[in-house]
Amino acid sequence: MCAYLRIVNQNSQQVSVTLIMGKSRVTPKRAVTIPILELQAATLAVRVGDFLTQELHKPECQQHYWCDSKSVLGYISNEARRFHTYVCNRVQRIRDSTTPTQWNYIRTDENPADLASRGTKVSQFSLSWLYGPEFLSDASFSVSDLCGDNFKVHEDDPEVRKVVTLTTFSEDKLEFLRIFDKYSEWERIWSIIRCILSLTITNPEDRIMHSILIMLQKAYFSEEIDQLQQSVPQLKKTSVLYKLDPFIDQSGVLRVGGRLKNSLAPFSVNHPAVMPAKAHITKLFARSVHKETAHQGRMATINAIRLKGVFLVSQGNRLVASIIHHCVKCQRLRGSPMTQKLSDLPEE
Repeated sequence: MCAYLRIVNQNSQQVSVTLIMGKSRVTPKRAVTIPILELQAATLAVRVGDFLTQELHKPECQQHYWCDSKSVLGYISNEARRFHTYVCNRVQRIRDSTTPTQWNYIRTDENPADLASRGTKVSQFSLSWLYGPEFLSDASFSVSDLCGDNFKVHEDDPEVRKVVTLTTFSEDKLEFLRIFDKYSEWERIWSIIRCILSLTITNPEDRIMHSILIMLQKAYFSEEIDQLQQSVPQLKKTSVLYKLDPFIDQSGVLRVGGRLKNSLAPFSVNHPAVMPAKAHITKLFARSVHKETAHQGRMATINAIRLKGVFLVSQGNRLVASIIHHCVKCQRLRGSPMTQKLSDLPEE
């Protein structure tokens, strides 16, 4: 890097160019690309320019920079692409003190700064080191003639940060079930499903519970259903249904397996259908069964649910206990009687 002071006499049009400062650095041992070295030189030139402006006390002097690397000029004039952190910080340092219009291109054979960076002997120093390139000494030279070059950054430049665009599609499997969140009674949901099925089925009463189970299972256990429908059914050990030995019956309902195949009890009792305990519809169903059992305890309500051919998965006992705890009638029937607070003991 070398800095020159160019003075033009307005009367005689005589031009004087002289070297005022030169600086060079040694290339580091680690592998560094040529554009990075050129960018470091440009950053050094800007720092020297700020230093000379402060020391010469001539703020009205115009500063112009020349660089023989088109890649660096592209970095400085870039407005669209993003660089890696190292390049980005140095380009920002250059842009803080200069503008892209102050930077121009110079051919390598005309750049006197290469004399220092290439290890030239003193005897081989040319006059360009002391007086700059020949075009600076030309009275007809104007900086405006060199401005306007548009240098672009190539897409395959290694210093350009690669932009990866990802497109994601989110499928809300519970969107349809949220329609029933505004209802607080199981009988209301039962009548809605019956009205929907009556449009396509002549006798919808037998298919209402089946439709509700299919709807819930596809929303909460879609991954398990896909695994069981493979040629070799096998669930992951992390699944909440893994220990239940589940299977899919002929009607497409996911049911609990086990060793009660030969039992005399009904099929729906031996192999109850799986129902997610955290679903809002399940909560309404368990509340309805609790009312049918005349507000009995937790185990009586769970047994009644299983007699209806349903098995609550994932904290089913906690769901039933929560329903009993918030049941107003149960609180009245099982509430502890109030006790009289004893008065103070008499004086001795």
